[in-house]
Amino acid sequence: MLPAGTRVYIAGCGGMLGRAVYAEFARDCEVKATDIDLNIDWLEHADVRDLAGYEASVTAFNPELLINVDNQSPLAEFSGGSPG
Repeated sequence: MLPAGTRVYIAGCGGMLGRAVYAEFARDCEVKATDIDLNIDWLEHADVRDLAGYEASVTAFNPELLINVDNQSPLAEFSGGSPG
């Protein structure tokens, strides 16, 4: 695991996978979790499709680790939002 206090940015964190990833890292790390759907109180808005806004959000937090678990892929769109 990462050292305590490591700054971790998690994009696309509002879904099931994002929540699980958040739970794992939030125990010991400083986490900024983002999504386009603010369905949980610890989420902040950032849209990976808006490159300038996404870059500003990441840069402002200055993470040591960036994790992208968003569901914004052609496969997700083709399969109705649920790849696999």
